[in-house]
Amino acid sequence: MSNNIDKQSFEEFFTQYWERLYCYCYKMTSDNDLSQNIVQNIFTDLWERRNKIHIQDVDKYLFKSVKYQLFNHYRNGKINREILLDKFEEYIEENNESADHKLIDNLEKALNKLPEKRCRIVKMNKIHDMSIEEIATSLSISKQTVKNQLTVAVKQLRAGIF
Repeated sequence: MSNNIDKQSFEEFFTQYWERLYCYCYKMTSDNDLSQNIVQNIFTDLWERRNKIHIQDVDKYLFKSVKYQLFNHYRNGKINREILLDKFEEYIEENNESADHKLIDNLEKALNKLPEKRCRIVKMNKIHDMSIEEIATSLSISKQTVKNQLTVAVKQLRAGIF
């Protein structure tokens, strides 16, 4: 996005990205009004700061802006944190074919840094789509142990990637 953007160019830019951002936001919130407001606020902010900012990667900037706006709403108590995190994970899984290759490489490296059993549990759950009960039975461990391992793994992966 260049610094000297005119109204018509911005409208084209808005048209190009609005629906994708709205769908992404709605997927996270299941709230039509909130999703529209968040996306509208992002574009309003961009328009107001168009001569002051320079964006290298527009897609990355816009989707991160939605993410941060969602977290702000969470922080204000308007969105349940666990639901939001689950929906982010679902969105990433559903859209992994368009995911950044660098992110996938980082995820693989982070997975390989996990203890062997924890890595295996994550792969069984996320890649092989096995339920907690199926994993527990397969590995002869309790369901709670599987849940605990997944929780710790997600925290470690987030710390290692972001």
